[in-house]
Amino acid sequence: MAEALKPLLDIVYEGRFISVNRPARLPGQATDRFEVVTKDTCAVIAEIRWYTPWRTYALYPRAETVFEATCLTDLARCLTYLVKERRSTHHDNADAGAGAQQGYPRVARRFFDEEDT
Repeated sequence: MAEALKPLLDIVYEGRFISVNRPARLPGQATDRFEVVTKDTCAVIAEIRWYTPWRTYALYPRAETVFEATCLTDLARCLTYLVKERRSTHHDNADAGAGAQQGYPRVARRFFDEEDT
């Protein structure tokens, strides 16, 4: 990412090829949104937003974007971090089950529980 832009951005995660920053909240916006930006061209390639039905942050990629394993791994780590950060400040894990307390959405945690048995 261009070094001149770093002081202007609220960067919440940096991966090998991408950065995730938190733009200013818009009026009436209830939850934070995040931009996924390429480090080499500073192009916004995706957005991370709260997905209420799953009670977790989710990735909303832009059209015609392609992701490889390193970027997907970085994005998964970032999503996990953002969910843990939100749950530690919003106290919304009381009714979300054991998975949410460990930073996983309920559906994903059920899947892992079945795999472990």
